[in-house]
Amino acid sequence: MVLDDGSGADRTHNYDFYLTGNTIEIKGIGLTLTAPSGSKVYDGKPLSAEDFSLRDVKLSWSISYPRYTASYTLAGSQTNAGTGSLNVQNVQIWDASGNNVTPNFEIKTVPGKLTVTPISISVKTSSGSKVYDGQPMANA
Repeated sequence: MVLDDGSGADRTHNYDFYLTGNTIEIKGIGLTLTAPSGSKVYDGKPLSAEDFSLRDVKLSWSISYPRYTASYTLAGSQTNAGTGSLNVQNVQIWDASGNNVTPNFEIKTVPGKLTVTPISISVKTSSGSKVYDGQPMANA
């Protein structure tokens, strides 16, 4: 079986074919985009998509053609101590001629992890003692 692109160029190697009964299923080119992960100590400001470059996203193509480019955005934020997700969204794939060929791809996105750790606080108190009398204790 040969699959051409309409101009006679063989594109069979770009696709996986599956024969089931009398039906042939053609799967698109696989592309996985993995968002970066990051962490910081709590400072009251969010750890968000703006803290990362789009170049931090890892692309894993199922073919080795440099003729495709991908555009995408990152979304996600974590302000308080805890974890959140950084997601790759709005993925578009363009061929060398500038045509949007996104429908030809099976796109998988893997979220990154945003972690904000609690800030350490040391509290030093003076010590003292008194017999309970219902009144607050004041240290000098």
